[in-house]
Amino acid sequence: MDPTNADAAVDWYHEIEAGTGRLGDLTEALQQYDAVLETPFFLLELLSLDNLTGLYYDSGVISYTLGHHDDAIRRWSEGVRNCPEEVLLHFNLAATLLEVGRPDRAAQESIELLRRKPGHEDAWHNLAVSLQSLGHGSAAAAAMRHESSCLEPGGELSAWLRQVSREEEWQWNVQQQQDGT
Repeated sequence: MDPTNADAAVDWYHEIEAGTGRLGDLTEALQQYDAVLETPFFLLELLSLDNLTGLYYDSGVISYTLGHHDDAIRRWSEGVRNCPEEVLLHFNLAATLLEVGRPDRAAQESIELLRRKPGHEDAWHNLAVSLQSLGHGSAAAAAMRHESSCLEPGGELSAWLRQVSREEEWQWNVQQQQDGT
C-alpha cells in the first residue's frame, strides 16, 4: 500500500482497529500511521471518532517494538500534547523515558498521570524510581508510600517540575525550528 495515500491509510487504520488488519509488517504499519497523522483532514475525522489516542498509542507501541525508543517517545509525546487526558500515553511515555535514562521527564510524566489517576500503582513505582535516580530521596520515599504531597502543585517538587517544563518547552521549540515546522 502506498504510504502517501491517506485514504488507504485511514482504511488500513480502521482495519487494525477492527482486528482485521495485516499486522505482520511493522515498518509498513508505521508508514500508514504517519500518512494519517500527517493529513489534517483525517486527524479531524479521527478526533470526531475519538480514535486519535489509539493512533498515537499504537504507532508508539510499534516504534517501541522495533527498538526505536526515541521515535516511540516522540509519538507518545505528541499524543500527550494532543490528548492530555489519556493516561496510557503518559504511562508509556514515562516508562520509556525512564528506560532510556531520562528520569527527569519520566518523573514529570508520572506526576501528570498520577494527577489524573492517583491509584495507578505502576506510575507511583516509576515516579519513585525516577526521583531516586535524580537524588530526591525523601520525595522518592514519599512516592513509594503513595503520598499525595508528591503531586501537589505547591509541593516540594513543584519548583523542580517548573524548571523541567521550561527546559522541555525550549528543547521542543528548538526541535520544531530545526525540523522547519
